Amino acid sequence: MHYAIEEAERQSGYEIRNVDVAIGGEYVMGLNSEAQIFVSNQQVGNAHMRELVLQARHKVSEPSQQILHILAQQYVLDGRYEVAYPESMPARQVNASYHVLRADQTMCATIKRCVEAAGVGVNAIVSSALASSYMATTAEEREMGVCLLDIGAGTSDFMIWLNGVPIASGGLTIGGEQVSSHLAGKYSTTRQYAEMLKCQQGAMLLPLMKTQFLELPHTGLRSGRKIESADFVAAIHESYTQLFQHFEAALRRLGMREIPIHSIVITGGAAQLPGLTHYLEEKFALPARLAKPYFIEGLADHLQYDAGMTGVLGIAKLLYEPLPDHVWEIQPKRDIIRKLKHIFGRGSQWA
Repeated sequence: MHYAIEEAERQSGYEIRNVDVAIGGEYVMGLNSEAQIFVSNQQVGNAHMRELVLQARHKVSEPSQQILHILAQQYVLDGRYEVAYPESMPARQVNASYHVLRADQTMCATIKRCVEAAGVGVNAIVSSALASSYMATTAEEREMGVCLLDIGAGTSDFMIWLNGVPIASGGLTIGGEQVSSHLAGKYSTTRQYAEMLKCQQGAMLLPLMKTQFLELPHTGLRSGRKIESADFVAAIHESYTQLFQHFEAALRRLGMREIPIHSIVITGGAAQLPGLTHYLEEKFALPARLAKPYFIEGLADHLQYDAGMTGVLGIAKLLYEPLPDHVWEIQPKRDIIRKLKHIFGRGSQWA
């Protein structure tokens, strides 16, 4: 972590004193919570808005969990009128629904200690699913209904948006590392070489493979050998199929047997496998695309166009263009804002 901070300072030209940190995987859970109040003076004020949030928060609070975000989904006045934000409006009764993201308290404390041990403070801990989905999807996609799946190395995070608000989210303790480990075991090679082979020559579909055979190096007592590309693709396909089975199981646990969306967006380092979007389109009968950033001035060459950067850029976007979050509202530093304008101020940065 010390090295990462030093490298970030070198590339940015800024001294880093505080950071925002994302947490994901099964340590984070998204829950929907509702609240209701009666307005005695028939005009909704700031105190009423606060009461709604506290009521919704109380319903999902647990000592072992830290609340990360409380995102408004819907406000209804007098049981009839749906509004975006009811403060200052006349009403006798207000019903509100929120999507609450919470994380394991122990893990949050561990992350905070590790960061502080590296000599920097923690401004906020945010949901990886929220950061990635806010960065990688468009406002139109979030309005029509979209599922964002960020497939990382050891974890995967998802968030479903509909009518411009999040309706479900969660995380999985499975990602690209599990695919590489499966390949290493199957072909009796090192995990490092299996990862390299997967990233450089792997694909989800056989027609995308460039050669009929792949070369495996000498490892231990086993000499170098060739394997058929068809067998290699089948092994990759098996591992990713298991990953998406875990994803579907997570949706079922959330009560979402049918996903009310119009498209799927994938991102993250392990989402860049050729043919993966085609596989998802066939599996879910929905349009799918890979989200990755365009060229970013000042970023190291090996990180350019890398979908693995989505979560990091999402944290930055939450600072530059904050969502109406009833937990996480921090006034960002002006020098950071000026720096972020080079990334977000030129329109869309996404493929």
